[in-house]
Amino acid sequence: MDTAESTASDLQKSGSNVKSTGETGTWDDLGASRSLPLKKDLSFYGILSAGYSISNSWLVVAANLSISLFYGPANTIWGLIATTIIYACVGLTLCELVSAYPTTGGQYHWTSILAPASVNRASSYFCGFLSWFSWLMMCASSMGAVANSINALAINANPDYFMKPWTMFLIYEAINVLALLFNLFLHRGLGKFYEFGFILSLVSFVVITVTCLVMQHDKQPSSYVWLSTSEGSGWSLGTQFMIALAGPVIAFMPLDGAAHLVAEVNRPAVVVPRTILASLIISFLSSLVFALAVLYSISDVTSVLTTPSGFVLFELWIQATGLTAPAIAFTVAIIVMLPIGSVACQQVASMMALSLGLDQALVFPGTWATVNKKLNTPVNALLLNFSLMFLVGILFLVSTLGMSLTPLIPSLSSIIRG
Repeated sequence: MDTAESTASDLQKSGSNVKSTGETGTWDDLGASRSLPLKKDLSFYGILSAGYSISNSWLVVAANLSISLFYGPANTIWGLIATTIIYACVGLTLCELVSAYPTTGGQYHWTSILAPASVNRASSYFCGFLSWFSWLMMCASSMGAVANSINALAINANPDYFMKPWTMFLIYEAINVLALLFNLFLHRGLGKFYEFGFILSLVSFVVITVTCLVMQHDKQPSSYVWLSTSEGSGWSLGTQFMIALAGPVIAFMPLDGAAHLVAEVNRPAVVVPRTILASLIISFLSSLVFALAVLYSISDVTSVLTTPSGFVLFELWIQATGLTAPAIAFTVAIIVMLPIGSVACQQVASMMALSLGLDQALVFPGTWATVNKKLNTPVNALLLNFSLMFLVGILFLVSTLGMSLTPLIPSLSSIIRG
């Protein structure tokens, strides 16, 4: 056996001399998953930055603004507030569970512990696969968003430009490779990398918000922002509101990201709950302020919803500032920020694959449950996720539908995650 690697059997021996994971569904059965041989490379600020970089909530809310804005500004703002209230309850529940059971598997391990013994094993693995696939989808969405951002810049430079499917594919796969390399060879520096992304996101948020409010002299009235709804959608006000929730929900979906990185921090039962609450508060405040700034600054909703690039933020920033230069600069900042979230997403997904391998929920479980001691990372789990993401990217080549699928992937993820 290679001394640079720890296999599933090694991990199980180092964790606990009990029955295999999930056999009786108790906390003691999670011996291997509870004691992964990873060095604690993330500090409190590192794991907070990782969790926040995955969502970049203010950016995600704005990027998916077309979903809720179609039903009116009021549904956008009140939907964001309602979503925050819902996810505050979810976040508090996550904090309680993490403090009691800090485990990499997160939801599916908690399901195994708390569900009735007659169904705990099946429901646990079902929950685990749904969670793993949703993280893969979020990773794919963030990588596809980079291509959409670059496409917006290209169309601005040349209105007749049409990005070829193979170009979208290459951009997507380049980010996929970048995320893999960072997780493989720069794992010990990921904490600082995430902290850079966190600071960049907050600085960008302040600069963009202030710029939009200062440069837009003809702002919308408060009645438009807080009370205006769509009259031509054909749906009742209640139905409009429910549909519009799909936009802000996407921004809060990765709230559990830090819970899957408990093996990367010291005192996870204390640090991770604080991280979840801090991330929730920052996400809500930044998202609400940014959404209000954008809605007060918007001048033509139709142009935003029908922008040729499909990247609504670029059109929003042109309307708010009256210039293309700020919109270009802001879009470049997004292109820098998005890959940081992709790296964090791939790290979380690899921990999920590692945990499922340890619990023998995957084919060839010993392969995916291997941790490379030298690199301090689950190499095989990362390669598995990279391969799955590569296959998703082929959608850009085999079908024009694939070019429009990536913006919808977060919505599908929210449906899967419930």
